[in-house]
Amino acid sequence: MTSGRMSDEELSSVQDDVCQALGTTLEDIRSLIDLYFSNMTAFSLFHQPTFTEKLLQIDSKHDLYALLAAMFSFSSRYRSQPVQATESRQVDKDKNLPTSEEFLNLAYEYTSTAFNAYADEPPSMSLLQAVVLTTFAELIKGVRARAWRSVGTCVRVAYERQLHLIDADSEPGTIQAETWVVEEQRRTWWAIWELDVFASTVRRSPTAIDWDTNETFLPVDDEFWFACTPQPSCFLERDPEMRWKSLQASKNLSPKAWFIAINSIMRNAQVLSNPRGGARNVAVRRDPSAPSRHPPKALKQARRSVTESTDDLSILNNSLYCFLMALPDHLRHRGGFLAFCDDPTRGRSRQLDSDIYSIHIMTQLARFMISRENLYWEVEKESPSPHQEDPQLDHLPDTTEGERRWKCYLDTADGIMDIIIFNTSTPSLAVLSGSGQQFFWSTSA
Repeated sequence: MTSGRMSDEELSSVQDDVCQALGTTLEDIRSLIDLYFSNMTAFSLFHQPTFTEKLLQIDSKHDLYALLAAMFSFSSRYRSQPVQATESRQVDKDKNLPTSEEFLNLAYEYTSTAFNAYADEPPSMSLLQAVVLTTFAELIKGVRARAWRSVGTCVRVAYERQLHLIDADSEPGTIQAETWVVEEQRRTWWAIWELDVFASTVRRSPTAIDWDTNETFLPVDDEFWFACTPQPSCFLERDPEMRWKSLQASKNLSPKAWFIAINSIMRNAQVLSNPRGGARNVAVRRDPSAPSRHPPKALKQARRSVTESTDDLSILNNSLYCFLMALPDHLRHRGGFLAFCDDPTRGRSRQLDSDIYSIHIMTQLARFMISRENLYWEVEKESPSPHQEDPQLDHLPDTTEGERRWKCYLDTADGIMDIIIFNTSTPSLAVLSGSGQQFFWSTSA
């Protein structure tokens, strides 16, 4: 695989300006690019074999500075020797190289300047990718106000560039040469979708992206993308029962596509289990003039019956069960050790282990959301048989419904602890898709 390294000759026209702007050396820049591609497993935003050409084609210097600074805010964490903060961007032999935090601050500075330059024009893809990375860095620290607003900026710019309609004129399962070249745009769109789902889940808020107007194919496997080999894909179906079917029919084995599918099921389950929205009630602003002892009429109308909620949970639970049955073998976690490193002799890689980890954690989170909601509801109707409602509980003996639900709830916790305890080399959350962080944030929210 080509590393995407920049040669001295290719960078000769811009290297001095880049080094000056980022306060580092050409050697460090080349090293940090390699470290980024070796360690960033959360998102595959760039066509790695042609990354050099991409940088050289960026027209705006501030866009280029912002993108590199955002990338280096992650890859600088993996330098062989830690560095201390510098007082100046000018680098010489007596000064240390910029730290991760310094690169992030530079990314903020250059993205702000770059946005101002576009005025009423759509920002470039490179600038949007830079903002995606800085937003991801903010979300790792927590879904606070700045990170929350940054997600909104990503979504608005993506809509401005119509990234939600990339494949509006294409049929699922097919792909034409003219649409294949925009795979990098698809990757950016789905990265923003992930950030939106994560932030909205943690804050118990509606997503900024409208799932009903999402006509962009799910990502394909990096192997095909890097080799420039067109590969069919599909849309993320609105119906959770159809998502695994569409993926299976398109023969898309991309770990990211399957992760997005299970992530979407988790989000559907979270909406139902949200105590301030979803199945139980909808947070409606009260009319100040209305008597406080009477609940708002809109709130009464928004409350759903137990029957409707349990039916929806049954559909989601069945969708989850079918998803797990359809999940490609190479993406299943079978209780083995995940080394999170490249090992050609075993046919494993850091990326694949991270993908397996993320899908497993997200599956447990979806189960947790469904189980928590099942425990909440006081069943007011005769419960359907386990074979009808929950295929994952078929093996349990005849017990009360509450006992069965509680057992499933505890099994979910065991599934999380097993992978965390057994895999002591679990990588930093900075290089995962945020699913591990999402589990702990979401369950405590």
